[in-house]
Amino acid sequence: MKAPHKIGIPPGMRVLYIERHEKEYDRSPKYLEHSSKGLIRREGYYKLWLHTSDRLLGTFLKLYDNGKIERVTVRSDCGDEIVLIKPED
Repeated sequence: MKAPHKIGIPPGMRVLYIERHEKEYDRSPKYLEHSSKGLIRREGYYKLWLHTSDRLLGTFLKLYDNGKIERVTVRSDCGDEIVLIKPED
């Protein structure tokens, strides 16, 4: 069992929304893996909104199924700011 990876979130900050995003898949082995219950998807991510007014602009954590974690800040006047918090497992 791996040790848990702690994510630093300022005290008192609440998660506003949680969204699940599935990636569009083809049937190639790159995107599917075998389990005891058949083929399952390997990719997708959760978005945990930390700050937003309209779910388009703001800051969120992007939690990938492969263990990768990014903090993304989207602004209207410049490009997205992406900070890698944890690389994939």
